[in-house]
Amino acid sequence: GRALKAADILSKKGIDAQVLNMHTIKPLDTEAIIHAKKNTNLIITLEEHQTTGGLGGAVSEFTSQNCPTNILMLGLNDIIPILGKYPDLLRHYKLDPEGIAEQTLTAYNNLK
Repeated sequence: GRALKAADILSKKGIDAQVLNMHTIKPLDTEAIIHAKKNTNLIITLEEHQTTGGLGGAVSEFTSQNCPTNILMLGLNDIIPILGKYPDLLRHYKLDPEGIAEQTLTAYNNLK
């Protein structure tokens, strides 16, 4: 839901974002990744946990070998996370819709 809300925010800024639900890492939906690559210069993965060894890594590994593209992995870096209420943590780590949109917009603008 947060990714869809972020896509709405981006849409108001003139950026058309496609949101895919990659509910498993294994098996990885390689067809969806190839299709997404054909439609964009930037694939973004979003995880509510460490990005190390997660979806972003799996997508990066696949694309590097099959259809190289720019990847932005959103999630927790290799850190010990702080404690707090869920909505506050999402905001702190920029994993709320506004933070996702902000990070996406920055990465998108850096491609230009």
